[in-house]
Amino acid sequence: MKAVFMRSHGGILVPADVYADQLVARCKIGEGISVEAKKFRNIRFHRKFFSLLNLGFEMWEPVQEHIDHDTGEIIASDCAKNFDAFREEVLILAGHCDQVFSLDGRSLRLIARSISFAQCDEFEFERIYRSVLDVLWNKVLRFKQFASPGEVNDIVTKLLGYE
Repeated sequence: MKAVFMRSHGGILVPADVYADQLVARCKIGEGISVEAKKFRNIRFHRKFFSLLNLGFEMWEPVQEHIDHDTGEIIASDCAKNFDAFREEVLILAGHCDQVFSLDGRSLRLIARSISFAQCDEFEFERIYRSVLDVLWNKVLRFKQFASPGEVNDIVTKLLGYE
């Protein structure tokens, strides 16, 4: 199990992801564990990324249109929102994806690459953040009360305490 911890006040390492929480929860007070340490990218920036995604997801209003075969009219109906599907599509539109073929070798689809700490270094993650901001701006946020992608970034930075 890989777990991520971050340094807190007083030099204390605290759980920073679900796996770390689970690892700590299974340990009794005073029990020692061995953890292999590896410095990852900035966890605050990782959280900022997810705050940006959450903002885009909250502002996104999916509408599914279909044609009524009896009347020929276009009917709009609300459809369910799914954060994981939204995140994957945004990453694909941002270009952080791989092309894969189906078993029959005839159809191609895109799947989002991992943004996990182990799979994505700080430099690559900053590029992904900028691309995701552009995608969210062009597909969702420019139609809302925001003036520019820079304003969106500033709002995420200031309001969520990432300065």
